[in-house]
Parts: sequence; structure tokens; C-alpha cells
Amino acid sequence: DSKHANKDSFRFLGGWQVRNGGGNHAKVTRCDYIKQTFCEDVPDYPQEFVNQMLAKNYSLLHYAYEDVIALSPRLDNEEEPLCLSTELLIRPKTAVNMKNQWMYIVQAGENFFQSIRIEVCKEQDGKCRMIDDFAEGYITMCKQKYIYRELSAISEGGEIVRDYFRLPASCCCHVQFQAIEEKARIRSFS
Repeated sequence: DSKHANKDSFRFLGGWQVRNGGGNHAKVTRCDYIKQTFCEDVPDYPQEFVNQMLAKNYSLLHYAYEDVIALSPRLDNEEEPLCLSTELLIRPKTAVNMKNQWMYIVQAGENFFQSIRIEVCKEQDGKCRMIDDFAEGYITMCKQKYIYRELSAISEGGEIVRDYFRLPASCCCHVQFQAIEEKARIRSFS
């Protein structure tokens, strides 16, 4: 019966999941913030299922991974970033893949983890520092850039698979031409 699963299975039915045969339904958790592509705090994370899968298949432990955050600054003392950002080491429990689907990411405390270094804009869509009015008719804006990282995740069929997930990678300054009349109109409303 497709509505019941044995103890070791984890099945998705029409975008919903059934765990441990109990008929407990819940969607893969999305983050509260609409632009976020991952979550670390996931109340309904299927930890017991992940632990069982890792115990059955030790070869998955080869995929445990931890990025490092460089201790030395990437900029010289005389350089200033145009957009401020923060580097973080995260262990996502859900994330968005290349098909724009939310999936559970395999994490099992200190036994198996996938720690990823990300860089997040401090002032997303804010003006770039120091060069905002560098040329008439142009505006600057800090934009979050993303990269796809390969991680172990739980498929809709309840198997551990490798997939690519969209994660914040850097904060870049973008310059856009705006007609002078348009810029004057925007300034008059400020």
C-alpha cells in the first residue's frame, strides 16, 4: 500500500512525505525569508531516517565535507570592498536544487556533516560603497551571487542521492545605466 511504509523507508507522495509508516505528513521545510535558498533550523527534519540510512551504507561517509573560512583577509589593508558581506560556515538541512525543488540535505551531527562556506551580502540591493555617484546617469547596487554546490540529499523516492544546490557565494557591485531624466525623477521623490 503506497500510504504505508516500513520502518526504514521514507516516501514522498505528490510532494508530501510519509515517515516510518505512521502516516505523518509534512512538506519539506522552506525558509521563512523568501529569497533564502537553504535552512539550517528545520523542526521536522527526518533525523532518525538519515541516521538509519548512514548506518546501513558506510560508503556515504565519503561525502562528509567541511569547507574552511580563510583566517587572513582577502583584501590588502589599502583595499576596500564595494559591497560589505559576511562569510559563514553553514550546515544546511534543506536547500533548493537546480530544478527549484526543496530537498532535505543529509546531516547527522558530528557523525556526518556537510559544512559549506557561504558569503552573504550585508546590504542586498543597497548602494555600492565609495563609487555610487561615479558617473552621471548610472546607479550602483550590491547583488547577491550564487553558486551550485553538490551535496548529499534525500530524493523523493527516499534514497540518498547527490544533487546540486543553489547557495550564496559572493556579493558583487552592479552598475546600471539609468536615463538622467529618470534619475532626476527618482531623486525628487527621495
